[in-house]
Amino acid sequence: RNVTEKKVGVPYPFKSLAETLKDPGMPFDSMVGTDMINFGSELQSHVLLYAALSLEAERGAAVGEADVAAVVAKAKDLMSSKATDVEADIDDGFAAKFLRHFHTPLQPFCAFLGGVCAQEVVKVAGKFTPIPGWLHFNALEVLPAELPTDTQATGSRYDSLASVFGHSFVEKLQSLKYFMVGCGALGCEFLKNFALNGVCCGPNGLLTV
Repeated sequence: RNVTEKKVGVPYPFKSLAETLKDPGMPFDSMVGTDMINFGSELQSHVLLYAALSLEAERGAAVGEADVAAVVAKAKDLMSSKATDVEADIDDGFAAKFLRHFHTPLQPFCAFLGGVCAQEVVKVAGKFTPIPGWLHFNALEVLPAELPTDTQATGSRYDSLASVFGHSFVEKLQSLKYFMVGCGALGCEFLKNFALNGVCCGPNGLLTV
């Protein structure tokens, strides 16, 4: 007789948004861990996000870098009142970087998160385990050591990028000259990201494929 193995599906329950706001889990355990250098930054991100969204709901207005003290105080209040089970030491410097560009969309991040979401959609077939709630990811290391001064919006499609790195940085990207071998599976993604960030797109820039 032929013997075949049948894999039996396992129910995988998910908590509600309210439940995971209160108890997001621990990084590299019940929460996806993304930072192996600054361990625990995911918990800081979570409670700061919770605090910032709570303040915005109370005020009816967006928060930003000027609200660091208020957001940190709100985060500590959420932890002390047990509105969240997270226990984290909030670093003011981390909080300032977190809030500085709180509502700034950056295309590279969007591309990364789009890929993550696409993989989650594929998981509906049941072969792989979905992300169990929150995924907090940061790239604080890429932030400039000194805050740029040329970040004012000019109506450019690259204003969001310039708000983080400055217009002079964007101009450097636009003036790059690159040679790319092929434009297949990876190349077309590079080409898209180059175009959306203005890489080689300036009057002195050049991309040869």
